[in-house]
Amino acid sequence: MIVLEIPAAPPGLNMVLRMGWQRRHSLTRKWRKSIWAARCQVIHGRPTPIAKAKVLIERTSPNLLDTDNLYGSVKVVLDALRCNELIVDDNPESLTLGVTQKKGPPHLRIQIEDVLGAPKSIGSNVQNPPTSAICASKPHSESTASAVTR
Repeated sequence: MIVLEIPAAPPGLNMVLRMGWQRRHSLTRKWRKSIWAARCQVIHGRPTPIAKAKVLIERTSPNLLDTDNLYGSVKVVLDALRCNELIVDDNPESLTLGVTQKKGPPHLRIQIEDVLGAPKSIGSNVQNPPTSAICASKPHSESTASAVTR
């Protein structure tokens, strides 16, 4: 099990939806860096992404959020976990998610557990895809591009 502690809490979904694209992009970069820094304290070297993960996130902040706002607030965190190669993907086949919250100073605790029980050692026989391939978006096919440019 990997446990990451971050001394900040992501903003709620309602706040993120009201942000402009530049502030959202800045928020995404901030959380990628925060997850990377926490990962470096726990894992030395390049991690092997977990194929089937159970992720439990405990969000602590001065105010409690409603349920949909709470789950939406962890999107930037899940994307950062994927881009930092801690999990393979954040789709339902690869991830079981649990999110809780409590009142207190801003803090985020992330527990990542390998459901399949595969070894998480560095240097295993599993080939890691490069981070740029994980975080990059896929180009549109020609049929999609022609339909969009009509």
